[in-house]
Amino acid sequence: MPLVVRTDRGTENVHIASSQQMLREQHQNSLVNVAVMFGSSNHNQRIERFWSYLRHAFLDQYMDLFQGYIKSGVLDTSNALHNECLAFCFLGVIRKNLTQDLELPSCETN
Repeated sequence: MPLVVRTDRGTENVHIASSQQMLREQHQNSLVNVAVMFGSSNHNQRIERFWSYLRHAFLDQYMDLFQGYIKSGVLDTSNALHNECLAFCFLGVIRKNLTQDLELPSCETN
């Protein structure tokens, strides 16, 4: 377990930061109060740019579609069955779009 985790304040890091703080609070050393250090994300500009491109060029259409399902009451994301049905219906299509549009290698094995 690392003594200190350095991260930006991105939404994906909230759980990492709280987990690190919880795990480190049991240890008795000088770094207990600085188990998580927040800073800028200057070193991950390429991946941030890729995520921005991916959302704009591809993912926003699915996010809008799913938000429409939620607003109309067709989809309840707190319902495990709804989530499984959504995955069953859309994961293959999304994977196919990703591999074709972004020219990524397929994740499927033959």
